[in-house]
Amino acid sequence: MKNIIFIHGAWHGGWCWKKIEPYFSDDEYNVLFFDIHSSKNPDDDMSFEGSINLLKEKIEKMTGDVILVAHSMGGMYATQVSEYFVNKISKIIYVSGFIPKDNQSCLDLALNDVGIVKFGLIFNDAKTLVTVDEKIIRPAFYNDVSEDDYAFCRENIKPQNFSHYTTKVKLASDNSKKTTRIFIRCMRDMAITPGFQTIMALENGCDIYDLDSGHSPFLSKVNEFVDLIKKF
Repeated sequence: MKNIIFIHGAWHGGWCWKKIEPYFSDDEYNVLFFDIHSSKNPDDDMSFEGSINLLKEKIEKMTGDVILVAHSMGGMYATQVSEYFVNKISKIIYVSGFIPKDNQSCLDLALNDVGIVKFGLIFNDAKTLVTVDEKIIRPAFYNDVSEDDYAFCRENIKPQNFSHYTTKVKLASDNSKKTTRIFIRCMRDMAITPGFQTIMALENGCDIYDLDSGHSPFLSKVNEFVDLIKKF
């Protein structure tokens, strides 16, 4: 049985994988759609470190090797947690995912790209929570999804604790580099541009596969996305 943990990106939750869930429901797969959030209230949400600790607990409870599928900011969590499970995490599949180096944050990486998300960030008065301007959400994340899927996502997106963007990963042991890395480039992505995806993939020794999709292929290219994940 294959253990697979899907890790969502910023502002999203485990709900974003709903269209692919039926494809992993048979006895061949033991699948977890991990949610980095501990509360429906963003003000009460756990820290980046808290999310990592929860993810570690989930991995420890799985018997055998584990594959991580990390979308967008989910790459930060996957990379950090792989530091602790060099002999258990067999692969990380980055789906237009950020791949940090030691002492890098998600914000550090995003500022090196020309994706449109950073131009639409909206903060609360205390600068502790961040969300995305309505005008940016669809072109950035859902430029090729159906109206129904967009409406579902728009209803579920919520602000996120800004500390998740500014916390720097600690990869002192280089264990994370020992894990097989695969990168699925989303070639119509406007959130993390294909060029920046390519830079991260090449700098981190990833095998590269392409999808003709926007930022969320698990919504817009379901069959192609599932076929790729099952291939590994």
